[in-house]
Amino acid sequence: EAQAQNPRMAKIGFDGKENRLGWTLANLNWILDTPEGQEQVKQVIEDGQAIRAKYKYAIFCGMGGSGLSVQVVKTTFGQEQVKNYSLRTTDPQVIKDILNEIVAELAQEEGSLKSALEQTLVIPISKSGTTQETVSHKNYFEALFSRFSIDAKEHMWVITDKGSPMDTGDYPQREIQLNGKGDIGGRFTSPTTRIFLLPLSIISPEKVRDILRIARQMN
Repeated sequence: EAQAQNPRMAKIGFDGKENRLGWTLANLNWILDTPEGQEQVKQVIEDGQAIRAKYKYAIFCGMGGSGLSVQVVKTTFGQEQVKNYSLRTTDPQVIKDILNEIVAELAQEEGSLKSALEQTLVIPISKSGTTQETVSHKNYFEALFSRFSIDAKEHMWVITDKGSPMDTGDYPQREIQLNGKGDIGGRFTSPTTRIFLLPLSIISPEKVRDILRIARQMN
């Protein structure tokens, strides 16, 4: 259909033989105008509420567009009940700085690394489930939780395509795309995927539908 309407759009929208046109207006229309799309938006907002009710910190581990989408939300909308972090490097010092900042914030509550981890949700993000940096983040935090006898299953979600190597059933899994498809590349993760909408739901759930409507109007 896209090729018939706009051959050039179709050409740039394919990665080899794989369709990468999921970022187009048709996806926004599905999210905003269909019962299934509205149900998915509701689920994202409910996930944000669940995270706010249980954790004080959320560390999103994602590379490229995945990490930048989280950072855009954080920079644009600030922090409220839950503080979001965008971990998009394997630099040990950056990881240490994030954990030290959380510990310092909890200092008045006799903050320690264990107490910081007990109030933190870690969310690795990888479409393929094989992104080396993200897999290393996941492994690192699993080992860290284990070191302090904290059940990682209570402190980790994964955002990945269904059936990817990261979708093992060990942790709550959320699809990257609300429609469950795999046709959005990393650079287009804002504003219609969970990579953008989940951190937004944590910080400002009332803005989720507005942002989607504005995106459609701009398109």
